[in-house]
Amino acid sequence: ETPALIESSLEAFDVALSQITDKDAYWMATQQDPRYVNDKKLRLLFLRATEFDAEQAAKKFVAFFQGKLELFGPQTLTRNLLFSDLTPVDYSYLKSGAFQYLPVRDASGRSVFLDSHLIIEQDPKWQPENKIRTIVFLHLAAAEDPETQRR
Repeated sequence: ETPALIESSLEAFDVALSQITDKDAYWMATQQDPRYVNDKKLRLLFLRATEFDAEQAAKKFVAFFQGKLELFGPQTLTRNLLFSDLTPVDYSYLKSGAFQYLPVRDASGRSVFLDSHLIIEQDPKWQPENKIRTIVFLHLAAAEDPETQRR
């Protein structure tokens, strides 16, 4: 990952993003805080996730805003998620340890995510949306680490 690769990929990302037409949540986020939407570190996260495939990264970027809008609401579009963005049920699942990143990496240096969802599926309050919100919350928190992004 060289500075030249990063710069050329960011330029290609901008071109790919401009060609996507269906991006309402992205536009909403841009109106809220263009600095957040245009942040190179945020865009680089998506480029790394796609091994610098700018077209795929741009699609994931647009989907990211749509997913945040649908799962957490418009107030979360241009900021990192907070514990207060979780519902009480989501938060209880987070605290249960049913979903967690282990404190060690695997032999290749990748983060290890543990999903013990069977524990919570017996809870009468359990809904699939709670699992999704909890896992997305954890993954977005983990994705802030550049080393995790690279692996």
